[in-house]
Amino acid sequence: TMYKVLLVDDEPAILKTLENTISWKHFGFNKVLTATNAKKALDTMEDYHVNLLITDIKMPQMNGIELLHKVTNQYSYTHCILLTALSEFEYAREAIRLGVENYILKPIQTEEIEKTIERAVDNIHMNQKNNELLFRNNILTRWVTGQISAEELSIRSGVLGINIYLANYCVVCFKKKHESVSLSAFRSQSVAELTKRYEVHKLIDDKKRFVFIVGGKNINSDEIIYKIKKIARDLNVSSNMALSIGMVVNSSDDLQYSYEMARDLIDTVDFADSNTVVVANQYLYSTED
Repeated sequence: TMYKVLLVDDEPAILKTLENTISWKHFGFNKVLTATNAKKALDTMEDYHVNLLITDIKMPQMNGIELLHKVTNQYSYTHCILLTALSEFEYAREAIRLGVENYILKPIQTEEIEKTIERAVDNIHMNQKNNELLFRNNILTRWVTGQISAEELSIRSGVLGINIYLANYCVVCFKKKHESVSLSAFRSQSVAELTKRYEVHKLIDDKKRFVFIVGGKNINSDEIIYKIKKIARDLNVSSNMALSIGMVVNSSDDLQYSYEMARDLIDTVDFADSNTVVVANQYLYSTED
């Protein structure tokens, strides 16, 4: 499938830079459309099925937020990325409510915008709906995979209400044995239980693993595993899932090491050997314990 992108900015130099510095073909775009104002952008969208819209906020006549309002109403399939200066931060919050996939701070860093475009293409491909959850999932995914700078993370975490200054963090991963299994009750009860002591953020990564980011003071891995295993047993889903926990790290910058450990451990689980919960110290526990 080939996609179409529409770039909107009232500064022709920025449009030219976006058009020429990003390898659009590499990301699966066969058409790069441009517009110097929101009205022209809407005219273009009438003529083309635009998969991705990248728009500036500050423009004459109609600003980027007003454009987003119209686009999310009329073209719900279009994924949106916003270009913004730090002083327009309040607008960014409004944009997230409107379902913007991510926002990029000016001056634009090529690497950051390319990572954002890559994730947007994944979401277009998987037919993910534009909403606040998608924005949150994108930022959390980039955090656990170490694809976000400390500066950008501190800005994004403020918007999302995430504390990145806690003493400890770790990642818990779990995955279903079969696609047909529902783990939603297990997930919500686990979050409710862990939230009594810790701050918990949940996401689904690119391989459909469920991930909890757990943050707090004196994280106790054994206690976390014990509590989660008990919930799995009580809900009778033990034999239908695998669970792993990564090492406890002392900084939000190191979260990726906990995630990598949890992810690599869970990927070694042999579902033929049903009742297994894997933990980071590599002891294998049966969920029947």
